[in-house]
Amino acid sequence: MIRTFLGVGDKATNGAYITQGLDSVSCSNPPPRVQISTIGMTTYCPVCKQDGHIGPRGPRRPGMAPNGKQWALSGDINLCGCNPPPTFHAERNMTMTFTSDEVAALMGGGSSAAFTTSAASHWISFALKARGDCSGLRCVAYFKDGSVQQGVLGTNNLVRFERSDNNSACSHVEFMLDDGNAAVSGSVTDSLLAAIGGRI
Repeated sequence: MIRTFLGVGDKATNGAYITQGLDSVSCSNPPPRVQISTIGMTTYCPVCKQDGHIGPRGPRRPGMAPNGKQWALSGDINLCGCNPPPTFHAERNMTMTFTSDEVAALMGGGSSAAFTTSAASHWISFALKARGDCSGLRCVAYFKDGSVQQGVLGTNNLVRFERSDNNSACSHVEFMLDDGNAAVSGSVTDSLLAAIGGRI
């Protein structure tokens, strides 16, 4: 099995494409030069018209990119509003290769110190029910396990937070003003978090 490293502009089966890559890692074989991407980097889907993220699917070797994330590979999925999630494909001479025995060991549930299968990706998203475009508005989500994650509203006033599991609910979200302070006005608080967009 040969899996190709994904990069900015690579497309999924439904036309969704990757919009984020590493500044420090690129590939130009074949041209043009593109920034290489990692799991969790942003995407855009023209079908559901939502910003999304690259989700892991399939075997991969251990090791992390400079940002501490796993490399995104062909066969990984786009986590957007589409169900089933579309699959990314790419063609470039930057690959991760597995022998048939290695793939069989991974898919058969055998253990191997040299290889890992990506854990399921979990996420939670919220929509701000407000008139007009609020994209770019920064926010912070507070979860009941004590973890805190920052996010930015994207297309359709949606924000998504990647989670390692689904065991901790979000207790509240604060939107940040341009000066970095939390927005506490009643109008903002009353209008946010209308719906949970999805959870996998």
